Amino acid sequence: MLAKKCVIIVFIVMSVTLFALEVFLDAYYYDYRPAEPQPAHGRIYAAKVGKGGLAYLTRKEQVVYRLLGPLSITSFLFGWLLNMRWKQFRYQKKIR
Repeated sequence: MLAKKCVIIVFIVMSVTLFALEVFLDAYYYDYRPAEPQPAHGRIYAAKVGKGGLAYLTRKEQVVYRLLGPLSITSFLFGWLLNMRWKQFRYQKKIR
């Protein structure tokens, strides 16, 4: 019982953490990454960041930046679906 609740909580916390990291990286890349390619540093991959800006990232930065959103959504869905299957956190309707 307790292990199932912990698994669900871990998935939901991981989802929120990945979403927060995506928001942080968006602002960070907007402020601190070049708006023009820098082949000498490997910053040749264009990415749309914060408020429609354009930043050039390395391959590794681009892969991480693109995967954070889908991983966050997937993690949330796993937690939600596991809760629906295991029924660890029940939703109660309020009667007026």
